[in-house]
Amino acid sequence: MIKKELSLRMGENVRQCRKDKGFTQEDLAEACNFSAAFCAQVETGSRMMSLPTLVKVSEVLHLKAKYHT
Repeated sequence: MIKKELSLRMGENVRQCRKDKGFTQEDLAEACNFSAAFCAQVETGSRMMSLPTLVKVSEVLHLKAKYHT
């Protein structure tokens, strides 16, 4: 259950940050070298990103990772 909640929260955050930066899913996918389908799966919470993928997304969107409890 916790993993699914984390996937959903991460996906929502990626979607919001992507939109805030003016990227489409295709733009983000191309810049990160993964498919737009993978991007959509991450944003809906059906796929979990690996740590290297999270770092790449953060770099592309010019974000800093933060931990919130």
